[in-house]
Amino acid sequence: MSNRCALLFFILCSSLCKAQTLDSNVIRKARLITEIKQSDRVESYNLGFAGSVSDLCLKVDSLFNDCQFNEIVSFWNDTSYVLKFYSYQSIAMRNDSLAFENLKNCVSDSTLISTHITCMIGSEKFNELLIQEYARCIKYKYFYGGVIMRAHKEYRNGKPSRKLWRKKRKELIQLLTVNHINLQTFEYLLK
Repeated sequence: MSNRCALLFFILCSSLCKAQTLDSNVIRKARLITEIKQSDRVESYNLGFAGSVSDLCLKVDSLFNDCQFNEIVSFWNDTSYVLKFYSYQSIAMRNDSLAFENLKNCVSDSTLISTHITCMIGSEKFNELLIQEYARCIKYKYFYGGVIMRAHKEYRNGKPSRKLWRKKRKELIQLLTVNHINLQTFEYLLK
């Protein structure tokens, strides 16, 4: 009888702990989303001459590590340009076809976004930030291939495929040309 009581007590306690853990994860995610959305600028992973790690990027990493890919994709529909940007960055490295579709839908969105990229503080158009991310992504994956370290994350891309690189590069150039976006701005990424 006492063994059954002990087992019942154990099951009850473990269920409560699991529920508490799930609740605390939901609360933690909600807090991180709120803090990221309160940021007024996009930052690179390393900032300044010393290359200190961005607190904002650490929050994004923490949030995305707790999220399934479909949750990260859902952040793309948020009203916060900062959260949308980091969502796009993650999408591009994992599914460049989806990233290209998202880019096509907002290629004309030239809203100015504050940026802190390494040592440079300024502003850039939202669509140009996304174009740069997409161009880097396809170049890393298909032109260089192999293992890419980006923002302290490892992405395994397999062997380079110059054929796919040329195809995706051509699609991007066509998209930019049709939307009258200056190709010279991205020339270094499209060579």
